[in-house]
Amino acid sequence: MIGIMKLAQMRNSSFLLLFLMIIRGGNLYSQQTENVVIAVIDGARYTETFGDPTHQYIPRIWNDLRPQGTIFTSFYNDGITQTNSGHSTILTGTWQSILNDGGELPHKPTLFEYFRKEKNSPASENYVVLGKTKLDILAFSDHADYGASYGGIVDTTDFQYDDVYTLENVKDVITTFHPRLMITNLAATDRAGHDGPWSNYTEKLQRADSIVNELWNFIQADPTYSNKTTLIITNDHGRHTTDFRSHGDGCDGCRHISLLMLGPDTPIDKIEATRYTQVDIAPTIGRLLNFNTYYSTGNIITPALTLPSSETYSIQSGWNIISVPKLASSMLKTELFPSAISSAYSYNGSYLKQDTLENGVGYWIKFPSSQDFTITGLNIETDTIDVVEGWNLIGSLTIPIPITNIGSSSANMILSQFFRYSVNYIIADTLQPCRGYWVKSNQSGQLFLNPIATAHPVAIISENENPPPPPHQEGSSIIETSYSLKQNYPNPFNPATNFQFTITDCQLTILKVYDVLGREVATLLNEVRQPGEYNVNWNASGFPSGFYYYRLQVYDSDESKTRRAATFDETKKLILMK
Repeated sequence: MIGIMKLAQMRNSSFLLLFLMIIRGGNLYSQQTENVVIAVIDGARYTETFGDPTHQYIPRIWNDLRPQGTIFTSFYNDGITQTNSGHSTILTGTWQSILNDGGELPHKPTLFEYFRKEKNSPASENYVVLGKTKLDILAFSDHADYGASYGGIVDTTDFQYDDVYTLENVKDVITTFHPRLMITNLAATDRAGHDGPWSNYTEKLQRADSIVNELWNFIQADPTYSNKTTLIITNDHGRHTTDFRSHGDGCDGCRHISLLMLGPDTPIDKIEATRYTQVDIAPTIGRLLNFNTYYSTGNIITPALTLPSSETYSIQSGWNIISVPKLASSMLKTELFPSAISSAYSYNGSYLKQDTLENGVGYWIKFPSSQDFTITGLNIETDTIDVVEGWNLIGSLTIPIPITNIGSSSANMILSQFFRYSVNYIIADTLQPCRGYWVKSNQSGQLFLNPIATAHPVAIISENENPPPPPHQEGSSIIETSYSLKQNYPNPFNPATNFQFTITDCQLTILKVYDVLGREVATLLNEVRQPGEYNVNWNASGFPSGFYYYRLQVYDSDESKTRRAATFDETKKLILMK
């Protein structure tokens, strides 16, 4: 379960273990891109890539990489379909018509120039790793306000048109410098297309396919890059529709090219048919790395980014079991469901009142009438949910997920049917967005919610026992709590956020912030406080983007001397997004 985990219930576990469990239950989209790598497979025609229904020449891209990202089936070069113009268009976000022999610079600023000038990025964070020397013009433009002083570093292989050597150069650059922004050209496919025969062209395309797959695996194995890097795989141009040996005009074979994006901000296993063009890549990278591309004429490729969106949901009059299917800027019950006439109740053997809600959790909430409401936030397309032995009240994803797609952490876990509520309990075959569900487990563990069917679905048996009744009905039990630690607001935040908590006695109060490895990064409070409600501000301007956790511990006077047991001990997650 994402979010709140009370350490008072885990006194025999380490604090680091708590963090690791929270991280493992995190959402796929919640990381932020810090690095971008562009890999251009030079001169690959669409009919041999995404346009081939067998995908025989790109098995690694199609079978291994595509499910991890978003592919674009209507991506085009609407400009000059030559190598230097195509690459320059990718890097500038403007249609470039320049000499194809390496004798002319781009006339608008490149991504390297924008990034270095706005972010004060050193040259070593910006690399051009080439498979052909004439592309050394990509490092900078001839624009008067930018130019060489803001350019990237060029690294050219000693073996032109050999993608294997180019890959080794890319790996060396990553290992040594970890550039924030890099483009590499895999030149062999285009060279083989010009030289022929057909088998040579397709062989080099298959090799490029293996190389970009190896590059992605290398990125994901690098601690600095893993889960922080977006890889963009595309082409500079295609080839003539009727003659694969040449290119350079406006035929569909030359213009229709491929685009695949994968990384922490890109939806997974998505095929997008909206038409985009080469000039759209630059502003999209600017959005990912948070810098402006002033002269770009393209549009941000929004389907490749996980951006906040709004959805409207319906609820019935009276009690509803609800979950929050998006990561909203505020997870307060009063802001998500302002018309509710009850508290929000989670379940842990008894009902618990909750002011701040979490993704992946089901809540009982009562409404005065049937109505619609809108939630705005980031989509949650996969989740890991902790369950205990007995009844569990769980949440759902942004998209429907069949029960048969749910996996578990143990082959021995057996579940009841899933129950939804609509005046009475009803057996569900699909978890719908914004709904909560009861499920009974024979043991503690984790459930894996994923829109992609699992090879090992969890075992489900019929359950004759009904789930617990709603709160305030006969047979239900509610625990009232006086202490509270609310979700920080705003969240995500940049650079400051507020923590609100309540204590009920004159007690030693400790509030600390930790990074994802459990290392303390800030002590915000460590003193005796009187009963009451408090707000504490944290300015994180000196900290990098990412996940953090804040922990509130409250000790009675005698306990504070030994630190053996806190009266109240709770941890929550927050996201710094610069």
